[in-house]
Amino acid sequence: MNFPEFNFVSSIVSVLLTSTYLSANAFPQQQLRVCFSLYAPFVFQISNRSQEEILGVPLSFGEVAQNFAGYDIELLQAISLELLQNLTNTTSFYLYGSDVECQYRVRINDCQLGIGAYAKTAARSSCGKDCKLALSPEEASNRNICCLSFSEWYVRDGYSVVTRTSISDKDLLTSIRENFTLATLSTFCVLILLLYVSGHLIWLLERKSNPDQFPWRYHEGVDDGLWWSIVTMTTVGYGDRVPVTMIGRFLGVMWMIIGLVAFGVYNGIISSTLTSLNIEGTINPNIVSSVSAYVDSPQYHPICTVQGIWTEYLTEQGIEEDDLVVAPSIEDCYRQLNRSQVNSVFYDRLGHVMHSENELYHLIMPSNIGPAPLTAIDPGVTINTIFQTVRYAIALPLNSPMKPMVDELLKQIADGKTVFDSSLERFQNGWTEGSATRMYLIDSSKFSPLYIEPTGLASRSGSNDTTQIVIIAVTVIVSVVYLFFQFRHSIMGLKEIKKKIGVEEQPAEVVKSRSMHNDGQEGIEILRAVNDLRHEMECMKETMTSLQWELVSLRQAR
Repeated sequence: MNFPEFNFVSSIVSVLLTSTYLSANAFPQQQLRVCFSLYAPFVFQISNRSQEEILGVPLSFGEVAQNFAGYDIELLQAISLELLQNLTNTTSFYLYGSDVECQYRVRINDCQLGIGAYAKTAARSSCGKDCKLALSPEEASNRNICCLSFSEWYVRDGYSVVTRTSISDKDLLTSIRENFTLATLSTFCVLILLLYVSGHLIWLLERKSNPDQFPWRYHEGVDDGLWWSIVTMTTVGYGDRVPVTMIGRFLGVMWMIIGLVAFGVYNGIISSTLTSLNIEGTINPNIVSSVSAYVDSPQYHPICTVQGIWTEYLTEQGIEEDDLVVAPSIEDCYRQLNRSQVNSVFYDRLGHVMHSENELYHLIMPSNIGPAPLTAIDPGVTINTIFQTVRYAIALPLNSPMKPMVDELLKQIADGKTVFDSSLERFQNGWTEGSATRMYLIDSSKFSPLYIEPTGLASRSGSNDTTQIVIIAVTVIVSVVYLFFQFRHSIMGLKEIKKKIGVEEQPAEVVKSRSMHNDGQEGIEILRAVNDLRHEMECMKETMTSLQWELVSLRQAR
């Protein structure tokens, strides 16, 4: 990703200040200061410079663009492009170590604008008696973040809990049922289709030269062809059906190779599925139903979070100090959860999601070569739905004359305005707020629990569902047609046998009379059956006579 040579964040401040001054003479010209703090994925560092080197030091347009990126940066770049008229050298940028210090400096007008995904709350906009000044910006706390003005919110987030999944017992049949996927069924159907094809081909090639093993009639010969195909593929090789023609033997060799590979692949899938079955337990996402359940249930304690609005919220909800672990970073909380030192992690949902998506995580933290922290926890974690909605906005001093114009600019961007600029790669084909959201925020299911599997355990499909469904449908249709014809032939054979039995039980004169008065095919068939029976009876009489003469000869010889 390429970043601009100058920082558009400062330009919005300059343009807004200049426009307001020229139109209303709202405030005198002065050195503008923009304060910001790091909070990925809204503002994060992309350079290798140490933070100590740039912390609290005035930065120019280009220095900010070369060292930082994120959702807030792109949003304000787009706003600046729409309003950019004349860049001035009266704006400087300052990175501070915490969002508390940055917002406090905005409150005391040390900075005229603050960015970094700051939560817009009623308490922070209030100037009540509890809103006191700190001894210094470095010593400010959350209680001193008040008497501020905020722009309209541009991103909605919320507090969310990450819990570790639990494992419960399950039996083998349950495991097999859970692992019987569409891909497994479609693979089996491909195997069946190959059997149909090879069975029909061997019957077509062998029925003329080898009618004893592969009869001419379809309903008799195809059964033998399918039998040969199955026996050959499974390498059983009974030898009761073998091709004798050259082309039939060539097909046999090809089917031995293809069938062995196909059956081996399917056998491997079944074996690996059975091997990977976790018959000792099933993974159950640990869902937190409500804030009260989270606070009152010891199974979620101790809770790990970081200093800021998160500890403030948990304290207000009644979490005891002994049940709360305040870590130096959210990554440290995830490590403690992985080591079972804590039972849950409390943070913003977008922050959780960022630490569960490998691509986004490595974009923001390219120096970390390992997987995203939440994907390294076994047997997985659940990012729960948000407890309380949090809205992020730009911080301004109380009664700032810049607020109306900032709100208007944010509204235009939120309405879907497309911004173009040939000098920026992200803006060359048109930039929208949606494109920044997809790149940096990605989560579109804030009100649904999100289960994160450990890296490498996620299931993969060899083909898409449409292809698999088509394969299954074709196999079912072919099987139904084949079984229909075989069943139909069996029914017709039974009827023919019953007819022959009926002819044998009737006197010959009646049969002959019925056949003479029947001009249809039925009479002809009956007459033929009668003649066949008569011929067989005459043969049997001759055989009996011959046996009697031989018996008489033997007696005389004795």
